[in-house]
Amino acid sequence: MSSEQPKRLAEKLRQIREHFSHTREVMAGHLDVSGEDIDSYEAGSTVPPLPILLHYARFGYTRVENLIDDELPARPGFMNTDHGLGEMRDALDKIAVYRSLPDEDWTALKEMKARLQNFAERAEKACSEKATKMSRSIPTPPPLKFKKP
Repeated sequence: MSSEQPKRLAEKLRQIREHFSHTREVMAGHLDVSGEDIDSYEAGSTVPPLPILLHYARFGYTRVENLIDDELPARPGFMNTDHGLGEMRDALDKIAVYRSLPDEDWTALKEMKARLQNFAERAEKACSEKATKMSRSIPTPPPLKFKKP
């Protein structure tokens, strides 16, 4: 096992922060570190300690392996699937933007809530159908037969 530092770690940490449109200060608040720490992580002058890498991974919906392995992409895990989760990410990003809207402008939020409810219902139905198919594919074991002594 090599002891050299990952070459793309700093770039991946910056990608995660920028994906969520956070400033260094906001990201520092999420990770409970200073803005200078974020600067040094993203400049590659300091490798974050493991607990900070875990927080970055959780924050970015990815794995620590994706951060430290130069061969793997840093993209958040939910963006790597095609199960409607990208739609949910977009909806949540919009909600974050809508938080800053005036109180009287709730039409967009109501629409977003309806879209998220619709997504949740479709996901629940898909999971239920998959579970049903899986249970049908499991053969029923033969009844146990006991011999009398």
